[in-house]
Amino acid sequence: MTVLCTDKTGTLTSAEIELAGSLALGGKPDERPALLAAICASLGGDKGSLDDALTKARPDAAKGWTRRGLLPFDYQRRMGAVLADGPEGLILIVKGAPEAVLAACATADGAPFDAAAREAANDEDSGPGRAGIARGGSRLAALVRRAARSPAGG
Repeated sequence: MTVLCTDKTGTLTSAEIELAGSLALGGKPDERPALLAAICASLGGDKGSLDDALTKARPDAAKGWTRRGLLPFDYQRRMGAVLADGPEGLILIVKGAPEAVLAACATADGAPFDAAAREAANDEDSGPGRAGIARGGSRLAALVRRAARSPAGG
């Protein structure tokens, strides 16, 4: 489980966002979520401002990766996904609203991600505090990934 932060500074003046940071679950800085988010945005994003910011921050992230499947972002589900095949094998990458993505998770870092773990991850006082980040002008997106098996016949 990862949390991704983008800086909304300048959105009123230039209508652009930029990647401000990338955090692991618990709030520690970690560049891996930004890399995976850029792969997801490059291979299957909706090409909106968030995807533009992600791919601009990591322009070569998708090099060596191929899209094998796509679940476009859906405003009711509040998330989208890409099945990517590359140097790390086949992985499913899901990006979306933190509360929607967290609700869809069954494990995190190999441990069960039950209701108590989900509540702790959603808690404003855990990690960097989602509400505090948002009050600071940043937009949050969550990103999760897991190894995937090859589709039947593929």
